Amino acid sequence: MNRPMLLALVLLVAHGAAQAEAVRVTSGKVSGEGWIFDAHGVCMLVTPRHVVEQNGRLTTPMLVDAAGVDGQGVDAVAAPDTLQVGGAPMDVARLRVVGALSAHCDDDLGYEDLGPTLDRVRLTGQPLYLEKVQAGGSVELVPAAVATINRDRHRFTVSTPPGGAQVIASDSGSPVRLRSTSSVEQGLPLGLLVEVLNDTDSMVLRMDVIQAWLRTRPAMAPAADPAAPFRIVGWSGETPDGHCGPTNLLAPDAACGWRANPLPNHTTVDVDLAPASGERAISGVMVRLEAGGRVSGVAVEARPDGRIIGGEAWDALTYCAASPGDTALTCSFAPRTGSLFRIRLDGLDGGLRSVSLQ
Repeated sequence: MNRPMLLALVLLVAHGAAQAEAVRVTSGKVSGEGWIFDAHGVCMLVTPRHVVEQNGRLTTPMLVDAAGVDGQGVDAVAAPDTLQVGGAPMDVARLRVVGALSAHCDDDLGYEDLGPTLDRVRLTGQPLYLEKVQAGGSVELVPAAVATINRDRHRFTVSTPPGGAQVIASDSGSPVRLRSTSSVEQGLPLGLLVEVLNDTDSMVLRMDVIQAWLRTRPAMAPAADPAAPFRIVGWSGETPDGHCGPTNLLAPDAACGWRANPLPNHTTVDVDLAPASGERAISGVMVRLEAGGRVSGVAVEARPDGRIIGGEAWDALTYCAASPGDTALTCSFAPRTGSLFRIRLDGLDGGLRSVSLQ
């Protein structure tokens, strides 16, 4: 009986280096996984391209880590900036991460030739594991082992025990890590699961090849409009379709705004905005809804210390109730200077077209 074989990509870090964080990646009805890490000082996501590609173009997927912190992948790099091995394009995409999740990108992946490590692991049977981040944020560790290393030295396969946890297509992008009694090697990222073709076999590509490619690519600086006074730095709400995510709220030319639902056990959808630089005084907010959208009211808050994660309690600035049929709502209040503001939408039903602080 053949053991399930998985196609993996190898994402490499130096021994003893900080380890990249696994995240769940959702793009419309398609889901998978990926890794986030610091590259050239920018928070980046690496994930199988087929997870974030729809109708021939890359999307802006929603991301969430095991702790429930979320973000969005933007500024996708399309061809011809695509990793190639032997002239063939590889199933890899890189995206910039925005939102609260970007504050978790503290790990700068190093580089090391994985060849000797993979040879040793295959010869000694040293165990690996797949790290599966579930949709709800929990993590499942699936035992695995290196099965073969291809002659081109760029590829390898891993297998899971028969009768064990099933690995399915939505696990594409799961990290492949080394299991070891050594604190230096335990959890060392060896691979990124790219594709599960069936229950028997798949192909493999080492990820130090990908890491070497990433190190040669130019930095992906935030593609913000220099004239925009604010930027979105966080949000709270479910996004059914990654094409219509929260970053669209500051993109007037986008085909849709943010089509969001409150998180379970929540009644509001929140958007956090920070000045493009330093502090800024505001005295009003304008919220526009998409056609057919409704909202009960809008609250505006400020955080005195400006911290995105943790920090002091939010200060309430105002609350404006909406009237039936309102598609736009403007609230005014006493001027407040700060570096982090939150817009809370109560009873949002339908799409949010745009938000702006004034």
